[in-house]
Amino acid sequence: MGRIVDGVYYSSQGEPKHRGVVKVDDKLYYAQKDGKLVRNKKKTIHHGMGNGLAHHGTYYFDKDGVMDLSSFEKKKSSKKKKKSKIPTPLIAVLSCILIFGCLVIVAHYSYRDSSDLFSGPEQNNDTNTKFDLTVSVNDEEAYLCTSVMRSYYKGETTIDELVIASPAYYSPYTFKYMLSNAESAELLISENSDYSDPLTFELEGNSKDISIDNLKTGTRYYYKLTAKGANDQSREETGSFKTAATNRFVSFPDAVNTRDIGGYDTLYGKKVKQGLLIRGSELDGVVESKYYLRSTESTDPFHFVCEFDLRSPEIINTSFVSRLGEDVKHKFYNAPMYGEIFQQGNENTIKRIFADLADPDNYPMYMHCTYGADRTGTIVLLLQ
Repeated sequence: MGRIVDGVYYSSQGEPKHRGVVKVDDKLYYAQKDGKLVRNKKKTIHHGMGNGLAHHGTYYFDKDGVMDLSSFEKKKSSKKKKKSKIPTPLIAVLSCILIFGCLVIVAHYSYRDSSDLFSGPEQNNDTNTKFDLTVSVNDEEAYLCTSVMRSYYKGETTIDELVIASPAYYSPYTFKYMLSNAESAELLISENSDYSDPLTFELEGNSKDISIDNLKTGTRYYYKLTAKGANDQSREETGSFKTAATNRFVSFPDAVNTRDIGGYDTLYGKKVKQGLLIRGSELDGVVESKYYLRSTESTDPFHFVCEFDLRSPEIINTSFVSRLGEDVKHKFYNAPMYGEIFQQGNENTIKRIFADLADPDNYPMYMHCTYGADRTGTIVLLLQ
């Protein structure tokens, strides 16, 4: 039995290939030869495409690709022609003449077109090329986390089961769309309805989805996808979607344990602002070489001005430059962890840490120790 994944039909052999009506979970769909489902449009089912599942005729397919059987329109049949009184031999002769004439015309224009390839720039005059764009955005809030984490938020998984199941909780937002035969396309994602200060993505001319990292949680985003085809054709889709109000996990490919301490509800009915303080592991690989930020592509959108380093300065014996950028402020704090915060002599360190946390000029900041767990977790606990 076949299956459907992201609007594509896969046969029982696992190949995304078909052409005609298919049945999955007692619902009928029409899968094209590349496996993509026909959606949001009418489709005429011709002879051989029904696969014994649907009569010949025209049907409407909804946004999920499900065939609406009630929309059936019977295929119109042409009136029966009267039997020709022209003798059969004469019909054969006329048919040969007609076929020969067509071949001469085709050969003439084929030669002319091939000659044009050498006489100047190639021109695309094909106005019949299908240029299409559709966007599929779920009305439900999008969870920016793995399925096991989503189950925990919904009360279907306990905290113990969550910890055992997986150490990975982050998942990007997947923007789904179907785009065909476009010369260029641009997607804007913004927190503002006027699309100001957007995230911008250049899309391929034939593709169907894109993963977007590090969106905020509990936030409504507005999108505008503009595509252009040949002969000044254009399509535009606009709309919005909302992310679920959960913890905000962050993805820096070369780090672990990265999270935003914002997004939480306060006792006074407000929310802690997101994007100001991100916590995680070290980025310079000084202690753990695998935690080395090779590129700032993932961190640049956060516009960090301060690297709040809870490690000891004794880990290096040279001048230190932040992996987040030469202009990013950096300070070692040699922070205590857990019960050490109550030990005599550590009170001055705690005061210094919170004096700098109280300075608005230090935000947005990236706070870390080596693993982003013990020292970082202790200071974040006190801060929250």
